[in-house]
Amino acid sequence: MEVAAVGPVFSNDGGPMIVLSPEGLASWRGSGADHDDLRDYDQACNCDEDVTAIPVGSTLGVVVGVTEGYATSQWLRHEADWIVVSWAYGDDGCDDRLLEALLVDDFTWHPVTSGLPAGGGLHLLHAASMWQDFDTSVKWTRDDVAVFTRQAGREPAVIGDMLTVPAPHERYDVEAAPVHFTDAPEGLGLLCRFAPVMH
Repeated sequence: MEVAAVGPVFSNDGGPMIVLSPEGLASWRGSGADHDDLRDYDQACNCDEDVTAIPVGSTLGVVVGVTEGYATSQWLRHEADWIVVSWAYGDDGCDDRLLEALLVDDFTWHPVTSGLPAGGGLHLLHAASMWQDFDTSVKWTRDDVAVFTRQAGREPAVIGDMLTVPAPHERYDVEAAPVHFTDAPEGLGLLCRFAPVMH
């Protein structure tokens, strides 16, 4: 039943993140090779909800964190589920409080999409990035998270990096939940959960 934060934190100075399967990553153009083709990135930025599934080639991608200016994102692991937590702000102690709340599932989850094809992995990256950005990346691993970066061992991860977790199940249901701790330690955040479809 343990919930654990895994891999490095992704530090984001603006714009949404996106989670893609390998097939989706191959189709995603971000802001273009020379940042001159913003069609995909604009699509991500124009989502109405903080967690939204959008068409990416013949599959879907999941945009995370559009409206609140989330400063950090990180993968969490809870049994067979993968969860992206993004914080707009948080006092010291918010991470531990979140993990405790997840153990008792003290959140209201809303469906985002069902049966998302995973293709063996889930890639978390800034929505302005594209797969060609990682052609010359160094890959290192921590806590089962593969980190693709131009500087091995760099933490936190930044725009231009990618955090990949293994997804052994064929399909995942995706849900989202807000995090709002109004008493100390205070925090405002967002959860995006990828739960394997078992049938």
